[in-house]
Amino acid sequence: MTKMSRARDLLISVFCCSTAVLCGGMSTPSVRAAEHAGFGVLSPRQRTRLEAAVDKGLEFLASQQQRNGSFRAPAAGQPGVSSLCVLAFLSRGHLPGLGPYGKTIERGIEFCRSTQRPDGLFSYNRPESTHRYLRASHAATYNHAITGLMLCEVYGMMPSAPLEQTVSLRGRPSPKSGSAGMSETIERAIQFTMLRHPQPKRFPNERGAWRYLRRYGLNDADLSITSWQVMFLRSARNAGFDIPAQDIDEAVTYIKSCYDEKATTFVYEIVEEEPKFNRPRAMAGAGILALSLSGEHHTEMAQKTGDWLLQRPFTQYDRPIRGENWHVYSAFYSSQAMFQLGDHHWENFFPTFVDTVTDHQSSDGAWRPAGGLDKKFGQAYTTALTLLALTPPYQLLPIFQR
Repeated sequence: MTKMSRARDLLISVFCCSTAVLCGGMSTPSVRAAEHAGFGVLSPRQRTRLEAAVDKGLEFLASQQQRNGSFRAPAAGQPGVSSLCVLAFLSRGHLPGLGPYGKTIERGIEFCRSTQRPDGLFSYNRPESTHRYLRASHAATYNHAITGLMLCEVYGMMPSAPLEQTVSLRGRPSPKSGSAGMSETIERAIQFTMLRHPQPKRFPNERGAWRYLRRYGLNDADLSITSWQVMFLRSARNAGFDIPAQDIDEAVTYIKSCYDEKATTFVYEIVEEEPKFNRPRAMAGAGILALSLSGEHHTEMAQKTGDWLLQRPFTQYDRPIRGENWHVYSAFYSSQAMFQLGDHHWENFFPTFVDTVTDHQSSDGAWRPAGGLDKKFGQAYTTALTLLALTPPYQLLPIFQR
């Protein structure tokens, strides 16, 4: 049984709960009757707090949706931020067209699709001709991969009906359906990603990786962007799209080369331009997660990196630790990675993480960091990433299933 098939089975139970919502029954989709991997490490009180925090966070995200379907964020961060918001709803079992957030999710999906440019790139703003930090030329490869990932998860989980109509969970899409339009959108996005993949690199050991749209600094590759592209392509492959194994293999070879044996963790760049910020927790999580997606869950480098993360727990959540700029981003990657490792890594990571994160949620449901660069992309961004860090145990997003 594939990851997408397992997700559909779980979503069928969610579909029944969502039907109850439409009939005036349950107020939100719930899959509490099922035993989900990962919740066993929490006390009953912690699980109750987690679920309340997630539901409250989703209420906040819904309040951030704009008239065009996007979720409030700087234009340079679109459609990536909106895609993360859609993924957050899906990770709790909410579906397009059903239940209290059905229309919210549909509108978010359609906004993200509308940002695709003629060359296949997802970017709300036109990228600048030279690299501009935190502008479209900087964020475009992130926006593209995150949006491609979201659309592939939607397409693979609910493949049989146009997103503009009632969702059906049976069969495959008709060539004339809205889902067929979705497949064309995804195909064009894949083509853009694959055209960027083989571009010449300054250093031979950077082959197989991705970087910004415009050349920046010494490097033509980094682990942060590469891991998102791998997630996008893996999700596309799970959903039935043709992705050459060689391209994934080359990307995984690059990811492994980012492992620092002396430090026992993964680095952001092989050629260090900013050594002080080259070993954040985000890159430890990105390395572990990318290896897991390639079927290498229990390699020595992944296990040692998990041990490295346990030595740097999330015992505070309002600002980064030393040597880290993006701590909410780090939280997302670390949580997903530790779930993939499971066993003592998950057991020793997640309960502390849940206590810390739920303690820092604002009264309106948002997460608002006081420090770090995450806050530059807005509260919908920080809240969506935090929600995705809390929901691995639900196992509803195929890409993150163990």
